[in-house]
Amino acid sequence: MPNAAPVVIRPPQQARSSAALARIFKAAQQLLETASFDQIRVNDIAAEADVSVGSIYQRFKKKDDLLWALYDAYLTETERQFEKLVAESHRSSLSMRVADLIELISSLFRERRGIVRSLLIKYRHNTNDIPPTFVARIGVVYDTGVKLLAQAPNSNHSAEDAQFAFSLIMSFMREEILFGDTRRLMPDEKISPRFEKLLHKAVMGALK
Repeated sequence: MPNAAPVVIRPPQQARSSAALARIFKAAQQLLETASFDQIRVNDIAAEADVSVGSIYQRFKKKDDLLWALYDAYLTETERQFEKLVAESHRSSLSMRVADLIELISSLFRERRGIVRSLLIKYRHNTNDIPPTFVARIGVVYDTGVKLLAQAPNSNHSAEDAQFAFSLIMSFMREEILFGDTRRLMPDEKISPRFEKLLHKAVMGALK
């Protein structure tokens, strides 16, 4: 049965409490850059954030709720960035839209690499455990990306071609950034120009 329970974050009541929550988020995100979520203990997050373990459990009923809270923030930023891209690209060519999508998805994955990677590892074989609200939001982002390609001016490709092309971008960027060789792709670096060029060429080929 799908997990219908919402992810609940107890909102901070004071500025001091809000600052502590921000440190918890930052600490967890930093730890996730080098370890999976299952490998990280609540004690590790508390020590890194300079808060007590009890302080974390005051805000989250269980450890997994913290991961979903981090992903919620990631999805909120993703939704905002996709909406901005749509608003700015109403006259953009298909080639420009593909380039913009590659750059945006690269940036979003890099900035929250540990969070997204941990969720994929934890739930890719247990998709029924993903809260329905997140499934719906992921679907909205996906549909927005597909429409951005499908509605490019002077383009003759089908909706199915647009779906395949967007999935191609997501799949290659996910594997390169989330599971690629981190020694040559550090958190603050962009993907190589050659990889970006080859991906752009492959996507454009799928849309012709």
